[in-house]
Amino acid sequence: MLVVAWILVILIFLFFFFSSIGKGKALLLEKNHLSDITLEDKFDSYSYDAEKIEDISVNCIDESLVIQHTDEPEISIVMYGGWEAQNEPKISFKNGILRIIQEASSDMYERLLVINLPAASVGENTNINVEHIEKDIVIKNIKINKLNAINKNGLIQIENIEAKNIFAKNNAGGIKILESNVEEINAETYTGAINLSGKANKIDAKSNSGSIETHYKTNFKDDCSFQTTVGSINLFLSKKSSFILDCSSLDSQIQNDFTETKTSGNLNQNVGTNPKHKIVVKTESGFVLVSKNV
Repeated sequence: MLVVAWILVILIFLFFFFSSIGKGKALLLEKNHLSDITLEDKFDSYSYDAEKIEDISVNCIDESLVIQHTDEPEISIVMYGGWEAQNEPKISFKNGILRIIQEASSDMYERLLVINLPAASVGENTNINVEHIEKDIVIKNIKINKLNAINKNGLIQIENIEAKNIFAKNNAGGIKILESNVEEINAETYTGAINLSGKANKIDAKSNSGSIETHYKTNFKDDCSFQTTVGSINLFLSKKSSFILDCSSLDSQIQNDFTETKTSGNLNQNVGTNPKHKIVVKTESGFVLVSKNV
């Protein structure tokens, strides 16, 4: 009996040991929690010479999407997960225009499409347009001109991007534009939170059912607007900010740490020396905090 017990203990140990090895594989998108697909799940890939790209258009339906910088010398498009010949994307790259279209499929396989862009291929004249339907979008570590990202369900995450304009719209999912240097941001979601950080000159952010939170250490250079129907608004701004605060709500609590003011309903105040730009905050039901970013 003792020998049998020891055998059982050893078998259990081996089971958990090899299970942990499987879990220890580097997830391709572990940081973003988008997919359990690993690098070993590669299905197919395409490579192109690193010529300048003027426009990137991606219309995908039921796989997660990543567009990111690569140190490799070539442009590459890599597919991971449960792809099949009938649902492979249609790819066209000609005269500086990259187009990718993937039709809907009836299966339930997890799929991931990764577009790797070397610095030599993208820059201040590159425009990216992404229209997605069901899964997550991640765009990171590139410099471009304009970005349009439209989603129906799933996260939109934009990280470490330098751009003149970002337009992000979601139906049922959050929007994150993090550590990015953008002249103008337009972010709108019906159900989901909006998180913004980095540097921006002008922002228009709206969420019907979800919070809005910003973390900025530099001043805005134009008017900004933050609006929710049901959801808190937390604005962490530069300590040296100068702005006109125009805050309105039905009867929400409002706290402005710059002037050490706590009230409810509406609040109109000047913050800093000689303010020129307005920050408009509107909510029907949500706590409002305007504070110094530390």
